[in-house]
Amino acid sequence: MDEDYKSRVDGNIRFIQTLRADVDEQRGLYNDRRKQNAELNAELDRQRCIIADRNADIQRLNHEFNMQSDRNQSLANQKHQSEDELHALRERNREDLEEIDRLTVANEVKNNEGNDLASHIRTLEFEISKALNKVEELNRSIDQKTFDLKNKEQQLDDADREIQGLKIQMSNFMNELNHLKSLEQRYKDENGDLQRRIDNEGCQNVEMSAAIKELEAKIR
Repeated sequence: MDEDYKSRVDGNIRFIQTLRADVDEQRGLYNDRRKQNAELNAELDRQRCIIADRNADIQRLNHEFNMQSDRNQSLANQKHQSEDELHALRERNREDLEEIDRLTVANEVKNNEGNDLASHIRTLEFEISKALNKVEELNRSIDQKTFDLKNKEQQLDDADREIQGLKIQMSNFMNELNHLKSLEQRYKDENGDLQRRIDNEGCQNVEMSAAIKELEAKIR
């Protein structure tokens, strides 16, 4: 029984060591997941900063585009006014015609600049849309990582409770083992007393046998 309980206790100790190793491994995975979540949060913050910068650029470009549109409208109005004046003053003032041509060229240049700004704005809006999609993917990834971490925490709690139960069971085994050891010692003490009594009885039997033989000799 002592050897059986010792083997059971050793097996429980090895099982507890295995559980502790599993708990340490799960804690390492938990720390790795926390680092990954920190990196994902940093990437999310960086993407948000990029989006904020892109929004500021879009607002600035919209403001510039509005200013260019106003200037283009102003130039167009000046062109129309000059054309009206040109019809009335064509023969009298050739310089006005040259000024109108110059304004027409400037107007075309500004229109081209406005078109380029509009194209750049569309490109920025497309990039912002891509960044928002990436942010949504990162949010989904963070939610999945958070769910996995909660499951790992639940597993760690279950493992801790199982370890506590095994510790209680091992304590009960140790108490039972100590009780068996005390019984063994008591049985050893009782066997020692019995052996001494047997030895005493043997000595008495030898003495009595010698006395019987002596009496028999006397009787003969």
